[in-house]
Amino acid sequence: ASLSAADEPPPSMAAMRQTFSSGKTRSLAWRMQQLKAARDMLKRHRDEWVRAVVEDTLKPECEAVVSDFTTAETDIESLISNLARWARPRAVPTPLSLLPASSRVERQPFGVTLVIAPCNYPLMLALGPAMGAIAAGNVVVLKPSEACPRVAAMLKRRLGEYLDDACIKVVCGGKQLVASLLTERWDKVVFTGSERVGKLVAAAAAAHLTPTTLELGGKCPVIIDQMSCAGRGGGEPVESVARKLVWGRMFNGGQSCVAPEYVLVRREQVEMLSSALLREIEGMYGADCAISADLGRVISSVSAARIGDLIGGGHGGRVLCGGRVDPEKRYVAPTVIIDPKRDSPLMTEEVFGPVLTLLSVDSVDEAIDFVNSKPTPLALYLFTTDARVERRVLDAVPSGTALVNDVVIHFVNPHLPFGGLGASGHGSMHGKYYYDCCSQERAVMSKGPSLTTRLLDIQALLRCPPYSARKTGLVRFLLAKIPLSLPPNYGYKFGAVLLLGSVLLAARNNGMGAAILQHAC
Repeated sequence: ASLSAADEPPPSMAAMRQTFSSGKTRSLAWRMQQLKAARDMLKRHRDEWVRAVVEDTLKPECEAVVSDFTTAETDIESLISNLARWARPRAVPTPLSLLPASSRVERQPFGVTLVIAPCNYPLMLALGPAMGAIAAGNVVVLKPSEACPRVAAMLKRRLGEYLDDACIKVVCGGKQLVASLLTERWDKVVFTGSERVGKLVAAAAAAHLTPTTLELGGKCPVIIDQMSCAGRGGGEPVESVARKLVWGRMFNGGQSCVAPEYVLVRREQVEMLSSALLREIEGMYGADCAISADLGRVISSVSAARIGDLIGGGHGGRVLCGGRVDPEKRYVAPTVIIDPKRDSPLMTEEVFGPVLTLLSVDSVDEAIDFVNSKPTPLALYLFTTDARVERRVLDAVPSGTALVNDVVIHFVNPHLPFGGLGASGHGSMHGKYYYDCCSQERAVMSKGPSLTTRLLDIQALLRCPPYSARKTGLVRFLLAKIPLSLPPNYGYKFGAVLLLGSVLLAARNNGMGAAILQHAC
């Protein structure tokens, strides 16, 4: 693809591969040095980072600090604290029939890794996977979102100052640059963004059989089993449910891949929830949301206009509140729409803005059927106090992640894998999973070098021609009748002696004992 005047030229792939082949990035000391430098980069320029995020995204400063800066900071701190342990080879058992040998699993880097970051969390979702790739020993090319030019420029400048610029390159540009980058053969691609672009990334990577991690979002459903009101009825109080829904949907201007998009609620409780949502929206953002300093704007005027088209008419639903859009100011009012047509664009496209839809259902089973008629969501939300309903919904509805009796907050748990399924992506990220997604498990089996170990290598005698019925029977006996695995670090000699004893015991009645003893001695 030809580049536009605003696009930077891609880095030299030959130079990047040469850097990786040098082995420089495999050193644990080097990787720790890079991670600590990234931590210092964030701390020393905290205000500058937060200001860049706020100016690009028009989100409240509190949300920029919490969702972008602090999360990026804690992700890097987690990598620093745990990398030595994660990178350590993991010993695993070895079957008796394969002795004398030891087995282990090692993690190895992929090589030259491309990270394509989105606009909704332009700092966290750029630095998180990029530093995870560095922690795993890769060479990295980071392409920040062109919709956040201040953050992109800072990433380029500060990463160049603090980190090894031969091993991590930041390239800035738009769609043409992405298209150009995807013509190259990468060893790993990490992409966060829309399903539409994710398909293009996956298709380009497939041409080279390049592994990918795709986090694609989608329309995340909420199923409400029961709610209580003024102490009457079962379930969580409706005020609590409404507060969580409004916060989760409106946070970051509604531009979170895990934000709840539509709520499936029992028909008789729709009005009760509607009233509670109105109270919570006014309580959080005031009577005139347009002047609230706590409501973020969408990423661009184009995005605002697109959302305006979705909610402006033709969906057939009742607009409970909101509906106002000012593309020039990137403003979309908090909007709640009740029972739109289920095949309308509002219900088939990801809104990615502060719009919440309520759908009336008669039962949890109807809600399950509706969710399953749609592409697999990145996040599934359920409000219930019944453990049986929780189990039934989790078993019946596939999703990338799930959260019961709250929304969104599971995103920041570094101990949980975060990723999609089907149309919402594949692979996992965050915490340890940043490291895992950018490294490959390699199986390693090793035999001891000593003469004793080689002499006691009984299975080497049994596996080679000439074959015989007795030899076949003996091998089958070892594989099927003694399916024993020795724990890690048992010692080659001990294992070899144990194997010899087992083989002699098995061979005692088939006439092979003398041949085996002759080999061992």
